[in-house]
Amino acid sequence: MEIEKNDLFEELLRRSCDYQGKLKSKEDQNSELYKKYEKTTLFSLRVLSDIILIDLKSELINNPQENITDDDGHIIYFLGTYIRSYYLISDLIMKGYDVEAITLMRRCFEIISRIRELENSEGKKLPKKMPKMSDTIKEGVEFYGYLTKIAHNDPYQTIEFIFIEGDKGERGPSLHPLHSDQLYLVYIDFLRINVMFFTSMITLYLRIIEGYSDKLSISDTWTHIQMFFSGLEKEMKSVRELT
Repeated sequence: MEIEKNDLFEELLRRSCDYQGKLKSKEDQNSELYKKYEKTTLFSLRVLSDIILIDLKSELINNPQENITDDDGHIIYFLGTYIRSYYLISDLIMKGYDVEAITLMRRCFEIISRIRELENSEGKKLPKKMPKMSDTIKEGVEFYGYLTKIAHNDPYQTIEFIFIEGDKGERGPSLHPLHSDQLYLVYIDFLRINVMFFTSMITLYLRIIEGYSDKLSISDTWTHIQMFFSGLEKEMKSVRELT
């Protein structure tokens, strides 16, 4: 079926392009606001996380492994899947798409769960369904539950992210991404997930890259990791004290 390019078509196309243009403008505005009001400590953690990811990713690319088990091969695949989502999530948060970012963060949480399941599988065939979080990431069960409620559109959890009130008292969902202080809390949650991801990457490297332990211990990467883990712990403590 072909759509006839008449005046109505041109008008609808113009409206669509106008909306997308306004959306792009709002995204750019939110990104600038995010960076403007981002605390120095959180900015440092964001940059450290990026640096660590690049360092660890480069290690895998520069050290291709030939004789690895099927399980480790699957883990490498899942690491790649996580990395593909990493910058997308970061970008979504800064642009104001917190619900969309959290949905992807939940998926990244599940990737880590799969990796941990593979680490302990001892070559056994894994079930197709997702493993229970209580069996793989015991320290994150409550956190995963929170992400799931938003990803599954729990009304009480989701509304707070997109609710707006107009000057005349109008209420409803925003059709554009919003900048708010909530975004910084979402980013901290993303960094929490990255801690588990970096740990999984290092665990794999220690197993498959000869001499990696000695190399890591004297590298800038290890210094960055220590700074990141310590700084994030302090930031989370600060958030808990405020709430």
